[in-house]
Amino acid sequence: MFSRSKDNTKPVASSAPVPAKRSAGRTAPSIISADLIVEGNLIASGDIQIDGTVQGNVRSVSLTIGEKATINGEVVAEDMIVRGR
Repeated sequence: MFSRSKDNTKPVASSAPVPAKRSAGRTAPSIISADLIVEGNLIASGDIQIDGTVQGNVRSVSLTIGEKATINGEVVAEDMIVRGR
């Protein structure tokens, strides 16, 4: 009446999810909009567009700095477009 049923099935191991591959083409940039203030470092393996304020270092493959953007830190990029001061 109170005995356990014996279930001899073994759990099946699931495979780990496979991360999605990045396409060879360019992706949309990460955008820091004009009304945004970021305190800290930004590091990206892709493109960044900054229109707001960054209080920290910026490192990316491609960087676009907007007309009214402000960056208080070190800036390192392979390709850079500066549209402002």
